[in-house]
Amino acid sequence: MATLLNTTTAMATALLLASPSSLAAEIAVLGYKDAAAVEPEAADRLADDVRAALPLLRPGDVVVDTDRLRTRMRGPMGEPTALVAIQTTIAAADAAANAVEHERAVGLLESAIGQLEADTDFSLQKRELLQDARLKCARLLLGLAGPGETGKAESPQGKKATKHLENALRIEPTLVLDVATTPPKLRALLGLAQERLQAAGHGGAAVVSTPPGVTVYLDGRALGLTPMTTAKDSIPRGRYRLWLASTSTSARSFARVVDVGELPIEVDINVTVEGALDADRAGLVTPLLPLNPGEMRQLAMLLGVDDVVVVGVDGGQGFVVDFDAQGKVVRSGAIDSSVDAAGVAAFVAGQPSAVTEAAAPAALYTLVQPVDLPAESIAAVDDFVWLAVGIGAGVVVAAGATAAVLYFTRGAGFDLTLTEQP
Repeated sequence: MATLLNTTTAMATALLLASPSSLAAEIAVLGYKDAAAVEPEAADRLADDVRAALPLLRPGDVVVDTDRLRTRMRGPMGEPTALVAIQTTIAAADAAANAVEHERAVGLLESAIGQLEADTDFSLQKRELLQDARLKCARLLLGLAGPGETGKAESPQGKKATKHLENALRIEPTLVLDVATTPPKLRALLGLAQERLQAAGHGGAAVVSTPPGVTVYLDGRALGLTPMTTAKDSIPRGRYRLWLASTSTSARSFARVVDVGELPIEVDINVTVEGALDADRAGLVTPLLPLNPGEMRQLAMLLGVDDVVVVGVDGGQGFVVDFDAQGKVVRSGAIDSSVDAAGVAAFVAGQPSAVTEAAAPAALYTLVQPVDLPAESIAAVDDFVWLAVGIGAGVVVAAGATAAVLYFTRGAGFDLTLTEQP
């Protein structure tokens, strides 16, 4: 019997050693700076150094590197497109058009349009560039079609031009072409595009946010302030990018893809959490409110980690705070000039350190958790059933859904649900 027990124990130990470290914790180290920081880059440098030092003290765990942190902090849609690259492509298209190289100009414009339509960091300036590129491309395509196009989209070029005009109308329903400067055929194609959008149907949306009172943008078109509900037939069906932005701060939520279909869509976004993320520097800045335990939990889930370590400066005082996956403070301390990154890492690892125990900065973290909105506060409108599709830990939901929306809830847990409409 003893031999059997010893053999079983040895086998179990061997399996544990041979299997992947599935129990390893993932740790995100983020830099934080307040608005009055004298040297804001100091927090970023300290965060980088702590990321390098922690693996030596917690060898069984995984410290997420800077590049992966940036990717996760940009949200579900990934890398943004550089504005200067788009502007350069459009300028080259204009030069080709002026040189009567219309086919090359169309190719360049369609390249810019494709990049802008897929852009993860779509902005109001990029919206104007996209609309301008679509109209220029439609005009050039009409010229390439020649007499074979009468304004009814009977030519291949006319069909492509009409599609560009449809997409332009989706984000600018009141679009009107100047009679004095626009060929009649192009105006006819715009009318055809309007008819096709109308025939394809419309949908609606309801958007709530934490905090309320932020502007809802749909592919750059401002819809109003949260909480808001559009008419059920106010948005042409199709795929859009939706984000929320504060007019009083620089806070903005992630852009996410929403598919407007027959049923209205419901979106609930915590701008406090998403607006605190600064992907360019893999750090935090809190432009709206301090994060509470529930929001810190959402942040940990968003980053896909078990611990969130924040190091930085608040009111001239250096600090370090370690949060667990539930958003609770594991340990927090004050950092003075005698403490280096190795000392901070030791503190996070629970080892002796010169870091002084101290409460988390009030500007970063508060125990006050706002009361959640009751479920009945977002009711069905016009007898329509609201469709909600959730996302957790930055997972992208897309394939096959005709009425899907990605959002973060403020409740106790995340739901990851994909509903496909018939």
